[in-house]
Amino acid sequence: SEAWWSDDWSCFDYWRAPDWNRSFFDQFSDLIKSTPLLSLSVLHMENSEFNNCAGHLKNCYLCFDVDYLENCYYIGNSNHSTNCIDWELILESEYSYECFNCSESNSLFFCTDCSSSRDLLFCHGCTGCTNCLFCFNQYRKEYCINNIQYTSEEYAKKKNDIIMKQNYIEMRQYFN
Repeated sequence: SEAWWSDDWSCFDYWRAPDWNRSFFDQFSDLIKSTPLLSLSVLHMENSEFNNCAGHLKNCYLCFDVDYLENCYYIGNSNHSTNCIDWELILESEYSYECFNCSESNSLFFCTDCSSSRDLLFCHGCTGCTNCLFCFNQYRKEYCINNIQYTSEEYAKKKNDIIMKQNYIEMRQYFN
């Protein structure tokens, strides 16, 4: 990027006179192949290599089409988030892993289409929820497993039992 934006080269160095005996598209193809192209579109990066179409990143890796991320890895189409891994379409979230289309949330794991939530595991379509496991299309619920409400003590015990008895693959299959 530094070489592209520098004054060390000029576009006029690659100018060619038209050849009226060749087709326009052949000449245009040759021109494109011989002209330097911008390799990355990045802006204000700090310790963030291997990202593209990105700006204002700090300690990020392999992120694409993102802005204002910190400590994020393998993220796409997202912004204003911190400490997230394997996300697509996130907005203003933190401490989450492998989620899709979630916003304004904290500590989501394997969730889709959730917003304004906290501490969700394998949930879909939850809004304003807290401490839920395997819940679908819930609104402002807490301490739920499979859309069934529990007390905080019952929830903690049942959640621990499920996590201890099932591995990730079994939980993922159940969620799907």
